Amino acid sequence: PKSKLFGVSYIIWENIISTYFEAILCVSYKTKQSIERQHPNWPKAHVVNHSIEDVWFRPKITTCTADTELNVLYIGRLVPEKGIDKIIEVAGTLPNYTFHFAGSGPLSAHLNSVGLENVINHGYIEQTNALIELVDKCQFILQPSLTRHDWKEAFGIGLLQGMARGLIPFTTNNPGSLVVLGEDLSFLTTLPKNFCNDCHTFLNDITKDRIHHLSLEAQNRAKG
Repeated sequence: PKSKLFGVSYIIWENIISTYFEAILCVSYKTKQSIERQHPNWPKAHVVNHSIEDVWFRPKITTCTADTELNVLYIGRLVPEKGIDKIIEVAGTLPNYTFHFAGSGPLSAHLNSVGLENVINHGYIEQTNALIELVDKCQFILQPSLTRHDWKEAFGIGLLQGMARGLIPFTTNNPGSLVVLGEDLSFLTTLPKNFCNDCHTFLNDITKDRIHHLSLEAQNRAKG
């Protein structure tokens, strides 16, 4: 846990949770195991499966044709630990793809200044319908989160939303992504140090038929 949470010191939270809470809800088994290992005196932890609103589930996946423009999406905070620079690096090697960013954060100005015509920063999109409209233009969603000594990606809500619309994920092997993708789609993850090369190869080599097949697999996984 962070040294402060909502401005309250960790020591105070430790006392509050152990005294006044009856249970803890987690988004993954890794989080549950971490809590049980580090805080054996805390209330019992339970896993609540990832969930999103029904509006995110696309009724029909659009088939890619030879003329379909290829688009890649990132949804989330624009911060270094999310691997933003890795996506930019991949974008620089694939000019036939357009890379869309939807989110806000300290790297927003950096994103606007990269000088790549195939990189578009849409900023934070508040309205769900507007975000879905952008998602539906894309075929792929990236989440190259980096594990730091004090932080690990524990939840991939944007990833799950994209998959529900039929977007194909490609991520680092962070805990949050592994939970969302499951064993069957774990081949769409890679080590952070290999992300740029592996993502480039995956996007460069994939066929339109393979895109449609993996889109259906991704959506089925999101449906759980």
